[in-house]
Amino acid sequence: MANLAIRCPNCGHALLNIDEPSRPAPLPAPAHTAQGVMAPPFVTPMQAAELLSVGKNTIYGLIAGGEIGVVRLGRLIRIPREELERLAARTETRP
Repeated sequence: MANLAIRCPNCGHALLNIDEPSRPAPLPAPAHTAQGVMAPPFVTPMQAAELLSVGKNTIYGLIAGGEIGVVRLGRLIRIPREELERLAARTETRP
């Protein structure tokens, strides 16, 4: 994340620091196996939202409602890929 500063014209000290918004982290590179390419076993809520083409609040709502099982590592939340596949399989599509 870059940090921009507005400086005092007289002495040059920073009057205001502004953090630029960071870009979302790219999806992790898949691990290569002898059989081909394998997807990572866990994704972040932001990655899950991107994979499912929904907003992050939708993912957090599904987690809070118990519809998606997660692994918590301290403050970190990771979603097993199997949970996303299960959610996609049980969701109905309407024409």
